[in-house]
Amino acid sequence: MATTLQRLFFSLSSILILLCSCAQNPKTGEGENILRYASYLRVYEGDSLHVQVLNPWLEGDILAEYKLAQPLQNLALSSSVHIYLLQQLGAIDMISACCDTSYIYDKQVRQLCKEGEIVDLGNSANPNIEKMALLRAQGRLDAILLSSYEETTGRYELAQELGVELIECADYMENTPLGRAEWMRFYGRLIGKAAEADSLFSLVEARYLALAQGSASVGAETSQSSFSAGSDSVQKPKLLSELMFAGIWYISGGQSYMAQLYNDAGAEYIFSDDNHTGSISLNFERVYERGADAELWLIKNYGPLSYEALQRDNPHYAQFQAFRDRNIYYCNTAEEPYFETVAFRPDIILNELRLIVSANAAPAPVALTPVSAASATSAKKTQTIGDNLRFFKPL
Repeated sequence: MATTLQRLFFSLSSILILLCSCAQNPKTGEGENILRYASYLRVYEGDSLHVQVLNPWLEGDILAEYKLAQPLQNLALSSSVHIYLLQQLGAIDMISACCDTSYIYDKQVRQLCKEGEIVDLGNSANPNIEKMALLRAQGRLDAILLSSYEETTGRYELAQELGVELIECADYMENTPLGRAEWMRFYGRLIGKAAEADSLFSLVEARYLALAQGSASVGAETSQSSFSAGSDSVQKPKLLSELMFAGIWYISGGQSYMAQLYNDAGAEYIFSDDNHTGSISLNFERVYERGADAELWLIKNYGPLSYEALQRDNPHYAQFQAFRDRNIYYCNTAEEPYFETVAFRPDIILNELRLIVSANAAPAPVALTPVSAASATSAKKTQTIGDNLRFFKPL
């Protein structure tokens, strides 16, 4: 995406946003940045809202800059991830269009798409510009929440020419769960829901920190474990994640928010020493070198999964200890809103991960257990905690 363009648009509905994508060092906005965790976002409040989105791919560069005089009313979404947040903020009625609607989990939004109240813009990589133009002409489209990538398709630049604002959503590049979740305070201010967003983030922050510190008194929304992630009395289980796709194993980098989640859950993530904040692409040999003896394996899969299916897909999966010990947990993302939840309610996902990790943490040091005995023990153990899990289930 070009970062040297100066862009100034005036909304037909009297919403004024100044958007600058500038190849320059970040400037200090009015007053102090109200955010504490986000690395790629700065929010300043004064007579108007002033926001700077920093470029995750170019240090010292501003990806986008906004000045908002009035809240936005009509949004298009390039990703379903933000639907959950809008639902939490009571703002579903602000969604006028969405891409990739087949991946939407929320039943209300799916029904609105079916009825045509929310317009299907097609594939997010090649959105329907004609539908955007019609929505704009009808006064039903002010901005697109755009999941930022290092290179973004020119189709969205065509939307800019219509006067539609592009809100760069680089939240997924944050390297801590609370850093990503804190973007909700920006999104809330965009749509006139600042108080609701601040209240929700305060809840998320308190629960997450309490869980990460090993407290059991963090509210009754889900079951908690009193396991302490930093305890010296237990040996942290090694954790492997995900699967190969088309010969490549896409896995979270060691400085990503997912790696932080695994660490806060008390696991030893096998790529914790990696320095990438996003995902990394590896071959089987590299992952096997690190994860062959991992006690835990977490998989997110769109659809059902089984040990038999895994072995059919790749017989080498059976070489991992977690496979042999039947100690794999998976989340069927076709049935559970995992990606929507982990983005803005990481406290809920952390609670589940802690339950899984604590059930697999052993007193240190531990003696080697025969595979057959380990499998029987694992089956009994996973059956015990499985009832307390929503997103991840024992495979």
